[in-house]
Amino acid sequence: MGTPSFPKFAFLDGRVVRWEEANVPLSTHALHYGTGCYEGIRAYWNEERKKMYIFRGKEHFQRLHRSCRIIFINLEYNIKDLLSITKDLILKNQFQENVYIRPVAYKKLHPNIIGAGLNGVSDGFFMIILPFGITNRPEGVHLGSSSWRRLKDTAIPPRGKICGTYVNTGLARTEAVLNGYHDAIFLTEEGYVSEVGTSNIVMVRDGTLITPPPYMDILEGITLDTTLTIAKDIGLPVSMRPLHRSELFVAEEVFICGTVSEIVAVTRIDHRPIGDGKPGPITKRIQDIFRQIVEVKEKKYIDWLEPVI
Repeated sequence: MGTPSFPKFAFLDGRVVRWEEANVPLSTHALHYGTGCYEGIRAYWNEERKKMYIFRGKEHFQRLHRSCRIIFINLEYNIKDLLSITKDLILKNQFQENVYIRPVAYKKLHPNIIGAGLNGVSDGFFMIILPFGITNRPEGVHLGSSSWRRLKDTAIPPRGKICGTYVNTGLARTEAVLNGYHDAIFLTEEGYVSEVGTSNIVMVRDGTLITPPPYMDILEGITLDTTLTIAKDIGLPVSMRPLHRSELFVAEEVFICGTVSEIVAVTRIDHRPIGDGKPGPITKRIQDIFRQIVEVKEKKYIDWLEPVI
């Protein structure tokens, strides 16, 4: 493998710094206790227009602020500020390719160094942006049900993108890959379908798109909202309700959606083919519309794209 390619600049606690200078102290609270929250945002380079477009940046930064409220982080930058920081960092790094944007608000320094409590701990913020190509799994993915259960809202709320909760995801995904799957399906403690790693899950039955509701301990996904909006706009019925795992086995189609995965067909679950074992027509149609949107070819959704001037 070659040497990883890193950007030239990052944003750290109020200023743009060179990548090699973007460091935090070993005593950083979030490093010890996972006390931070983050977003994952895509920006797409349009070669024809020679311009970068941030996809649903406002909604992502709104969710970041909500996550911060959950764990008592005071994020000093408003939505407009965060978009401005993002655009400046993209321009500073001179990106002319698709990128992944990772803003992180985190607990910084505890006055006594040791202690997991959130009160009295200072807050920090950084952002990095990395080159990130198009997600492309045209053949679909094979998912396996995890032995690890999804964290409950009464433990650590999954609706917040809280750094420490992703140990839960890491355990499930690692188990899945070791067992020969692409990713893991989380079930709730009660045995209902929750989500897939860092993606939401949607099934198609009798032409209706069905996905677990927020009270099934899911992240309220922005790509999921995008998907359901597209479905409604093209006349497909949508339902949010609890799902049993066995319902996925008999679905006509299943797909996952998230910032990193975008929209990917699920063709097998627990060694059972979904439908005919190939990406289905509804999944393909939504994939195609999504691609048209991020390529700035669908004017109806132009408000979802924030141009970097």
